[in-house]
Amino acid sequence: MRGFLGPVQAVTGGTGVKAEGSTVVITNSVVVGGRGWDAEYPTYSGGNAGPAIAAVGGSLLTVAGCATIRGGRAGWGNAGISWPPPDGHAGDGIRAQASTVLIRGELADRVEPGSPEYGTPGHAIVAEAGSQVAWSGVTLGSPQILATASTVIHPAPDEPFMEILGPGLPGTIREFHVHGPGGASALVVFGFPGPAFALPGFGSTFWISVPPVAVVSVVTAGYWPVPLPVTLPAASGLEGVSLSAQAAFPGLPSPFSPDVFVTNPATVVVRF
Repeated sequence: MRGFLGPVQAVTGGTGVKAEGSTVVITNSVVVGGRGWDAEYPTYSGGNAGPAIAAVGGSLLTVAGCATIRGGRAGWGNAGISWPPPDGHAGDGIRAQASTVLIRGELADRVEPGSPEYGTPGHAIVAEAGSQVAWSGVTLGSPQILATASTVIHPAPDEPFMEILGPGLPGTIREFHVHGPGGASALVVFGFPGPAFALPGFGSTFWISVPPVAVVSVVTAGYWPVPLPVTLPAASGLEGVSLSAQAAFPGLPSPFSPDVFVTNPATVVVRF
């Protein structure tokens, strides 16, 4: 997913994904902010770039297992006879305004600002206006964090999350991977995707229809995820059917409450 290119100097590049007063989960994705406008004439400044992801207006945003979250590149200024050129502002990786953002992944997953060229750098994470941000496991690009009247925490050990690997073709195996601290017990709930709902005592939203298809007990192993293989049926007639899984860790608290920790949902489309 990518934000639009800033069409003129005065218009900032687009946001890759924006959550506004919403509950949103982004998994197994690459999101890049729109780059700024490149000046065509001497003495013109480059345009500002957009963030990869923005959460505003009381949103609850979860980002899990995403290989690249990167702000847009600053627009190039036209130097004319001056140097350095007046490039624009680079896009931030993730911006939170009066919202809660949960970022989880592995060391290879990156959240980073776009390239500033000779312009103003962005940040990997920007939190403002009373936001709450928890990030763990991922690598942050530099500059890392800019927080204004907000809370940004880096829990240890790294927080659990779920992702899916495998080709996704009929008759093949896809693996639901459960990441979590070594020795932590979890209940993995499998079912069909449904409307988001909250349960008292659980720290995050559930996205699986009731009743579930199956519940599996696992113990996570730290660095190595627990694989739960699922064979996609080869039969026809399943177009549009999806299967989701979500894990609850009864022994782990949520980042901003004592409630039971709940991972992001991971969803596979059985047949397009």
